[in-house]
Amino acid sequence: MREKGFTGARIFIVDDEAANVRILERLLAHEGYTDLVPITDPLQVAARYEATPPDLVLLDLQMPGLSGYQVLDWIAERPGPELRPPVIVLTADVTREARERALAAGAQPARRPPGRPWGRPWGRP
Repeated sequence: MREKGFTGARIFIVDDEAANVRILERLLAHEGYTDLVPITDPLQVAARYEATPPDLVLLDLQMPGLSGYQVLDWIAERPGPELRPPVIVLTADVTREARERALAAGAQPARRPPGRPWGRPWGRP
């Protein structure tokens, strides 16, 4: 993590839908995050990662050209597992298969806030 603390963390927002990226940028900026890297072309992830590695990746799964699963696989192949950023998957695909595949590829499992139930957690039958 950068010296500025959590709000100085470099966050990649990877989604082919520009509107989704803008929404996440606005939400995170409102919370004080300043080092946001919007990426609407998943083919740009590798170059951006090599230039300035992120502290966190917010990732869509269904994208043209390179899927989120392929991005997860690429990140998993980077040297130094302890240096790899956590990846949080943001997707409309709520199937158990999508959840298991993303987790197997290295995505972080979602955590339900205590005392705050979600409508339908991802992958729940």
